[in-house]
Amino acid sequence: MPLRIHQGHRNFPLAAVLLTVSGVSLFGATLYLPLYQQVVQSASAADSGLLLLPMMIATLVTSNIAGKVMTATGRYKVFPVLGSALLVVGMGLLSTMDTSTSRFATSAYMAVVGAGTGFTLQMANTIAQNAVDLRDMGAASGAAPAE
Repeated sequence: MPLRIHQGHRNFPLAAVLLTVSGVSLFGATLYLPLYQQVVQSASAADSGLLLLPMMIATLVTSNIAGKVMTATGRYKVFPVLGSALLVVGMGLLSTMDTSTSRFATSAYMAVVGAGTGFTLQMANTIAQNAVDLRDMGAASGAAPAE
């Protein structure tokens, strides 16, 4: 990997940090929530996988919305900020869950986390790619943690 992609491009390290933090949040939630649903909410293994759908659907929908708006307007800065805020709120909500939390509340909290990752992950990857020269785009995509 050429070192020049880390030098003189302030957006590239920022995108790499954003991808790392949001990726860890998404994968942490994806690993924690099925266990929580099985142990605390008495869901079966198959049901706990299906109960992740609110988070995954929210990720898919918001990622598509952000991509279409960015393509149409060329503006992208609002999405990583909004996504990061939604991730913080969603992870805070997930941290409040206990034995009395309903499945509906759990689904709503997961949807907030999913919306945050949808706005953040793809947009941060695009920022990393746009921060470097065309000849280094492949290296930037590979160097930024993949989601």
